[in-house]
Amino acid sequence: AAMRAHVASSPVQKRGCAALLNIACAEDTEIQLAAAGAIEAVVAALQMHVGSAEVLEYACEALSNLTSAEENKIKAVAAGGIEAVVAALRVHVDEASIQRSGCEALAHISSAAENQAKVATAGGIEAVVAALRAHVGSADIQRRGCAALAYFYTPETNPIKVAAGAIEAVVAALRAHGGSAAVQEAGCFALSAISYADENKISVATAGGIEAVVGAMRAHVGSVLVQVYGCRALDHICRAGATLGRLAAAGAAGAISAALSNHNEAAEPDILRCVAKLRTRME
Repeated sequence: AAMRAHVASSPVQKRGCAALLNIACAEDTEIQLAAAGAIEAVVAALQMHVGSAEVLEYACEALSNLTSAEENKIKAVAAGGIEAVVAALRVHVDEASIQRSGCEALAHISSAAENQAKVATAGGIEAVVAALRAHVGSADIQRRGCAALAYFYTPETNPIKVAAGAIEAVVAALRAHGGSAAVQEAGCFALSAISYADENKISVATAGGIEAVVGAMRAHVGSVLVQVYGCRALDHICRAGATLGRLAAAGAAGAISAALSNHNEAAEPDILRCVAKLRTRME
């Protein structure tokens, strides 16, 4: 009610969004807040205070917390949430806090398949790529940005053309944050999604994606998700015959063997399925 009554007051909007992001921690609470109009209030704050970095940071974080539930992702789109977040990212490209929370919000919204094309149309992919390029040193932004790209390019539902610089930005994230399992996981996830489309396989290989994925798998042998997404990415890439020589030279076979050694079939069937496919193609 306070946010609705004082929509022009940046202090009220900042405090209101801060309160909502803290309250919306559990899915049942999140749904109750959405039913009371919280999503519309947060989007209004984003739209009204595009020049206020503080308001936008809290608003993007609040929208992210409010869009874990599937039904709330749809409400956020209907309220204009995609366009509002993209505008915030564009206006404040140098503000790390906004780029971090904005990428997270778009990732949550895009995890609903019906929203992915809408994010692309609104310029969300380009905004996330810009965030990755502008904040290469931030592991948090790289992780969230790569995760957002992975959702944008979900191959089964949204085989859209890859945005300029997206592949290179993900490879740069993997290279810059080799010690971060979270970034490596998100980066391999993104490349596995992007490389599903035939037209992207060679581009990923040319950009150094094979070497980056193999490096991630070697550095984080104990990380199940790095191994799963890494195997999926290599599996997708190797379907283009022209990449097989590069896969061999990068040591993909050794990375696969390590995945097999550290993750047994009963516990990690996804890895075994990817490995079996990849080995068949490389032989």
